[in-house]
Amino acid sequence: MPPASAAPAGGSDAPRVVYRGDSRLLTDLPRGFEARVPLELEAARDFIRLYTGVKQLEDCAFAEDVRKRRITLESDSPTAVHTPVDLVRLIIASRIPGPAVSTDPDVACGGYASGRQIYRIDTSHLRVVPWNEAVPGMTQRQTSFWPRLLLDRDARSLDDATTIAVWNVKTGGTREVMFLTPIPRDTIATHTSATDA
Repeated sequence: MPPASAAPAGGSDAPRVVYRGDSRLLTDLPRGFEARVPLELEAARDFIRLYTGVKQLEDCAFAEDVRKRRITLESDSPTAVHTPVDLVRLIIASRIPGPAVSTDPDVACGGYASGRQIYRIDTSHLRVVPWNEAVPGMTQRQTSFWPRLLLDRDARSLDDATTIAVWNVKTGGTREVMFLTPIPRDTIATHTSATDA
């Protein structure tokens, strides 16, 4: 299969394909890719609500996971102000298992391809949705530093989305697509096996 190209940073379309380097075989992924600390759908929605200022941590579906240190935020202070930029930093910089699955629009997988299986993930069912349309009640002012929000093509907002991801498109930085919801098995195919690499 030819490598897919990501939409330009200023474009409105999501990448049609992303890649993930992983040491597991496809047979070891019967349910697809899940985060090390998987989120239920409402908890994934609440992550976006927290990082857009719509919800306070104590009201989020994953608040107990934060209290028990299964999930670590950059700040769990009740008065902390979070933005989607902070969410991207949290996922990329975190040294402990987190609530997201990272992928890359480039087959090099951000340097994680060497010696691993490389999986091709079909993301043609996703589209970029403007933050202020996706998150009812959001009052934060979006900046050019914010990642793009990816939801199902037929989702009108976060409330009816079943796939939630953020795409870091900032020039010069990593262009990861980070899924807060699981990546279903039927969207995953082997691109290159570790023995082929």
